Amino acid sequence: MTRPLLITAVCASLLACGPKEATSTAATAQAQAMHDGVPADGTSQNFAKKLTGLEISNFKPEDTGSLKLTYVSMTFKADGSWSAEASMIDPFDETTPCKEGGTWAMDAAETATEATVTWKVLETNCIARSEGGEIRAKLVIGKGGSIEAFNR
Repeated sequence: MTRPLLITAVCASLLACGPKEATSTAATAQAQAMHDGVPADGTSQNFAKKLTGLEISNFKPEDTGSLKLTYVSMTFKADGSWSAEASMIDPFDETTPCKEGGTWAMDAAETATEATVTWKVLETNCIARSEGGEIRAKLVIGKGGSIEAFNR
């Protein structure tokens, strides 16, 4: 009579422990890792986590001939995407609002607050801009969550 109870108790404890540990490990790994475009080292992972919580304001990535592009508000997401509310200023100082978005990746972070990031434009409705372009900039995260971007 004790043997069937012992076998039942052992089986129940094994079933209860198995799935919980697997789920816990998977959840921890998912929470710690960023997308594949972020190097796996701790410094890069920390930089990317900080970056995805911030907004870049009024960054001028490049001039497009006589038109000037400004990212009024830009964010990077942990899934490897980015989006920006932008504006194009023509030679007559007329501003046309537009939007861009795409994917991003980064080189290994130089420090916990500095890394070179490359973003690819996959969507745009900005004048004189087309999909497929890449922009590369060194991003520096300052105290209080400020962020500076320098063209590369």
